[in-house]
Amino acid sequence: MEESRNAVDLYITYQVYCASWKPAYDIRASTAEDDTAPPTASSVQLCYYGLVEQNTGDDWTNCELVLSTCSASLGGSAPPLGTLSASLARRHTSARRNKAASAPSEEDMGFGSFDYNEICDAAALHRLTNLNSTTKSGSDSISILEGVENSTGSISTCFAIPRNVTIMSNGAEHKLLISKSDLSCAFSHESVPSKSTHAFLSAIITNTSQLPLLAGPAAVYVNNCYVTKTHLRLVPPGGEFRCNMGVDASIKVEYKTPSVTYEQVGFMSKSTLMSHEQIISVRNAKVKHSVRITIKEQIPKSHDDKIKVAVVQPECRANSNPSSAKKQHIDACNSEARLNKDHNLEWTIVLAPGQHRNLPIRYTVEHPASESISYRFT
Repeated sequence: MEESRNAVDLYITYQVYCASWKPAYDIRASTAEDDTAPPTASSVQLCYYGLVEQNTGDDWTNCELVLSTCSASLGGSAPPLGTLSASLARRHTSARRNKAASAPSEEDMGFGSFDYNEICDAAALHRLTNLNSTTKSGSDSISILEGVENSTGSISTCFAIPRNVTIMSNGAEHKLLISKSDLSCAFSHESVPSKSTHAFLSAIITNTSQLPLLAGPAAVYVNNCYVTKTHLRLVPPGGEFRCNMGVDASIKVEYKTPSVTYEQVGFMSKSTLMSHEQIISVRNAKVKHSVRITIKEQIPKSHDDKIKVAVVQPECRANSNPSSAKKQHIDACNSEARLNKDHNLEWTIVLAPGQHRNLPIRYTVEHPASESISYRFT
């Protein structure tokens, strides 16, 4: 009787220590004038990296690598919770009094240690068997399970490295590209002229890719120049995050010297009226692109009924009872200017290419002539 022999592909899955990975990003934006790009095109390029290191004792040579966020060291079910019993302590012996007064142990509370190895091994083997069934039989496949914390809201997320890699068992960090995506964004500028006359560029970026962006460091480049380093929070597909991109030299902001005058007002009770006048000049030096910029300037906020603050320009309307310190609130009628929650005057304007704007400010502070005002930042 002849024996039948068939070829069998054998996949071996096992778990080892001393292998880990973490995410990192490069965010690249361009503000240069470009004739080929439509005026409404706004996007940044995000390079998604995995920083992999391993010291398992085995070199990973020309292998297919899959990075995962699942935590293989945790079980697949919640730990059991025992019954917490309450009873009256007996007082007839000192031993029982001491025992009742002592802190309950973990076993008494039902929070003793549990062994999750059998559960996690079965779950990990099942996931990896399904994943490895689609890989090529001509190369090894390695999945790093103990990597970043799984905070994506799903059981696990896997990232396949698009090319075979070699990771030596020496603990050295390897920067592997996971994906490269063009993400849509909305650029805006912000300036606080009293502190700095620079215009700072930022972008609200939408994760239009299919991958979640795990929390990790990101290097920011503008026009191929390194600008700053930031830290991304967890951003699911479709989520948004803000990225600061440094100073935009094409936006010119001038903070002119303020004019401050004092005068005595009132007949029966004398008051000092201080008038503050200021002009902020903003110019868009770009040749082809409009910019949206927010300008902020501090306005004193009264915390005393004897101090009255009034914004004269831009045109404002005050609360019907401005003498009340708790109720005093000023809103700008002009749609471009308003008082924000920090009681700072704030403009949000759009400047066409080459456009120049002057933003006038005038406010008054009235207080009893016999008293002085002290200012402090909060």
